Amino acid sequence: MGILGNHVLSITVAASVVSGATAFSIFIGTSSLIGGLSKKFIPGIDATLLLSLVLLIIVGALSFARGKENRTSPQAAHISPKDLR
Repeated sequence: MGILGNHVLSITVAASVVSGATAFSIFIGTSSLIGGLSKKFIPGIDATLLLSLVLLIIVGALSFARGKENRTSPQAAHISPKDLR
């Protein structure tokens, strides 16, 4: 999924549990998690972790089902290093 995709997923899921203005101030850094806000925000982070885990399991299963990758093509097997010069 990559770093950018992970950040987008994390911010989207975690921000869904608090208001838009509050999420903006938390992610930009103009506010901190105190009191009841942190109690609402932490389950969003937990949901992000769970969703990422589910996606990793699905991708891993699909990768396993695909089988071993054949990196040599029939044409490449007949080319010698001398032919590449």
